Amino acid sequence: MFKLINIKEIFQKFKEEAHYKKTKKAIRLTQIVIIIICALLLMFNFHLIFGGQEPIGEIINKYAMNKFFVITWIWGILASHLFLTRKEKAKKVPDLTAISMLLMFSVLIFLLGLFIEEPLPWYMHIVLLVFGGVAGFFLWPQTLLGKEVK
Repeated sequence: MFKLINIKEIFQKFKEEAHYKKTKKAIRLTQIVIIIICALLLMFNFHLIFGGQEPIGEIINKYAMNKFFVITWIWGILASHLFLTRKEKAKKVPDLTAISMLLMFSVLIFLLGLFIEEPLPWYMHIVLLVFGGVAGFFLWPQTLLGKEVK
């Protein structure tokens, strides 16, 4: 007839709701920052093109093809972190450990690039992008909440 009020359940629901609202704000802030950065890069790119200089994409491509192919690896990590999600209950490496591992791999790839004289073939950039994406997905994932975030 009467149901006892479970304080733990009420506190847990309150905590989940607060986490949901905080995460929703963080997602919105991230979206705004990415849009602002893209708009600034686009304006700067137009400035370079109309000024008769090389656009940003060609500059990045030139450096990524020769010595700094770590850029391709980092694009894979960032793309998987921003656009691929996992369930919250999935096993997860602690954040500090995961970011340290990704940074260590990035430094190793950067140092490897200093010793390679010839540009990497195009398919090696695909391999780096995929491995960066896999590493980012498993080591630095975005997690889904119990509710759908809109």
